[in-house]
Amino acid sequence: VLVRLGSKLQERNWDNEVVWEVDTNSINIRQHHDWQKLPNGNYLILCREDIPEDLVPEEFYGLGIEGKRPIEITGKMYGDRIVEITPEGEIVWDWHGYEHLDLSKVCGLENFKEIRRGDWTHFNAIHYCTNPGYEGMILASNRHHNEAIMIDQKTGDIVWRWGEDVIGHQHDVQMIDPGLPGEGNVLLFDNGYHSKYG
Repeated sequence: VLVRLGSKLQERNWDNEVVWEVDTNSINIRQHHDWQKLPNGNYLILCREDIPEDLVPEEFYGLGIEGKRPIEITGKMYGDRIVEITPEGEIVWDWHGYEHLDLSKVCGLENFKEIRRGDWTHFNAIHYCTNPGYEGMILASNRHHNEAIMIDQKTGDIVWRWGEDVIGHQHDVQMIDPGLPGEGNVLLFDNGYHSKYG
């Protein structure tokens, strides 16, 4: 069982004994929403990070939509980061959303209280794929862009994306395991916020 207590991530057995622990402050990451143990014994962790200020488009600091009042962002913009760490806490893979996603893209500005706080993408789920043909692929739910993406861990490239203009503020993206109905398909929960079908 994987749990989070403040800055500590723990793995516990069914007797509620701590069998592994790391303090995220000690490895300089800000975990949020989701993490999972990998087949190799390492851990995949979803994190929040500040976007370097020199990369943030100037428009982000005075966003507005025709007919709507301007949205002024206060403070820094932040996005999402995914890391793989060993049980000893060493980061062995590091993916930064701002290096692979379009920094000029912000969805639903007129309704996002979050964007005023600088919350650009708000990933809320990750899933390491083990299905044949998809080994080493990572699914991620990009809430504020209303899409699910698949990342090739070897290259860091986004190799598949789906959902824009179809789903809204989705959660819990995962690939259905072998042997189950629909195996290999992508499953997620669509909150229906701003989507055509919600």
